[in-house]
Amino acid sequence: RRLLLFDLLAPQASQRLPATSPGDAADLRAAAVTSSAIACLEAAQAAWATRPGAPLGALLDDAMGAVAPLH
Repeated sequence: RRLLLFDLLAPQASQRLPATSPGDAADLRAAAVTSSAIACLEAAQAAWATRPGAPLGALLDDAMGAVAPLH
């Protein structure tokens, strides 16, 4: 499942990331962002399974906030 999500999301992330310099590694950055997002989803799902009634969305926000603070 992780690989399927990665294969679906990484190209989309690559298209949306701004170029940082000529010849930049958008695909590498997209891979890093996508892998981080999937890891956050998995961590939130694991927490959700042990916390009855906790909203998955809030747990996902907390997990993603640990990687990059929300503004």
